[in-house]
Amino acid sequence: MEKQSPVDAQEESVLAKKGQEALDKLYSSALNGIPMVSGSVDDLVEDYLSKYETVEEAAAALVRAQVVKCGTSGFITGFGGLITLPVAIPANLSSVFYVQMRMIAAIAVMGGYDVRSDQVKTQIYEIGRAHV
Repeated sequence: MEKQSPVDAQEESVLAKKGQEALDKLYSSALNGIPMVSGSVDDLVEDYLSKYETVEEAAAALVRAQVVKCGTSGFITGFGGLITLPVAIPANLSSVFYVQMRMIAAIAVMGGYDVRSDQVKTQIYEIGRAHV
């Protein structure tokens, strides 16, 4: 087994920190919404709960809608063909991760969890990471 040099370890640490910062920013956007794009998770939850009789029905409808969003995003980013792939793939991944993180957070809120707590935030990161 090869030992990691101190420089490699430092670079890895910097990359991990930047990745965590990006993830935290994405999570904040997922919870608070993006102006002129999406409202807060609380607004999303309120909208779905007001349209369905049970939390389970609201959560199922939310999942169906988010799956359609992710599929549409992938379809649209594929329009440019090979030339746009270097830009389209990262854009699609980040948009899908945003939608999924928002969906998971909304379901957690519907279930009575505090999405701003470290424990729930960590679980949302893990569930989202596993599905991208």
